[in-house]
Amino acid sequence: MPALFHIVLTLSVLCLVAVSTLPTTFSTVPLLFWSGENYFPANSHNAEIISNSQLETLFQKAAGLQSQDSPVPFLNNNPPEVAIVFVEDKLRTDQFSRFASAHNQESNYVFNRLRNAVKSSRSSASCPYVSASEYFPVSDVLSQTANDLLTTSPSSSIILVNDAATGNSQKFSAQTGAVTKTLLQFLEEISLGNSIFSNGVTDFVAVYFSHKEGQNEKSLSEDDAYIGSVHQIINAQTKGNYIAMFTADTPEGPQLRRVRQSEATEADVDEVLMAMADGSNFWNTYFPIEVILIILTLLLLLGILLVGVICMMQVQTPQRFETPRVRRVAE
Repeated sequence: MPALFHIVLTLSVLCLVAVSTLPTTFSTVPLLFWSGENYFPANSHNAEIISNSQLETLFQKAAGLQSQDSPVPFLNNNPPEVAIVFVEDKLRTDQFSRFASAHNQESNYVFNRLRNAVKSSRSSASCPYVSASEYFPVSDVLSQTANDLLTTSPSSSIILVNDAATGNSQKFSAQTGAVTKTLLQFLEEISLGNSIFSNGVTDFVAVYFSHKEGQNEKSLSEDDAYIGSVHQIINAQTKGNYIAMFTADTPEGPQLRRVRQSEATEADVDEVLMAMADGSNFWNTYFPIEVILIILTLLLLLGILLVGVICMMQVQTPQRFETPRVRRVAE
């Protein structure tokens, strides 16, 4: 019995150790910065999880607003002529990295123009793990940044560009009073020249791509083509004095594990994207942490049940019962 008890106790300790070492699941969206000026250090990369407050600091820095130190250092504190952010409605970090990785032969045309824009820019930065959810979407932080910009610079323009009115894009418009344009309308206007490229103040443009039912490589490639066209025009007309961003409003579905920081530091764009894609592995796809926890808990309970059954089977009772002797009291 003592030996069996020690075995069960050892199994319990091993289960607890296994649970403590399991990777944490969380929901994140990607965030990329690039510019035609030296706004960021070369190959700047932050592999830590970016909170909402840190994200707000990053957006404020990108919009030329003075704020506290950000997770990504900014070398140039001069406000850009245009700060533009491209927002996918729903996209997880590992989904984006899988689509954008140049090593993925099945997605040669997904985010290809975005990747080329980042690689050809003068400076860029990547934050692949931005904390976001349905309750704390990125659009809330964008709205706050746009309002802060209007408070600091009332002559700045806030423009919302979308292909379909989504709940979060409508919230952004309502909270900021942004001028709303369609994707085609905005592209035509900037092709002919637009005052936001030469008015001497930072103008904020938010481009929202709605989530398509059954979103796949084709629909994302259309978004990528639009990003490439807009970037080319803005880069030429501002002479590189812009900051562009790409992110997603909320993640789609459960997030896979985060890669180790050592896997994604000091790398070029392709290596970073490939390292982000490595977050999708066999164990996280088929055995998420919830399933592993259930399995370990069942093993522990089965071990306790086994001990109880064996203890019950080893209970030994007397083979015979003797009649107690009754002492007679002398009369």
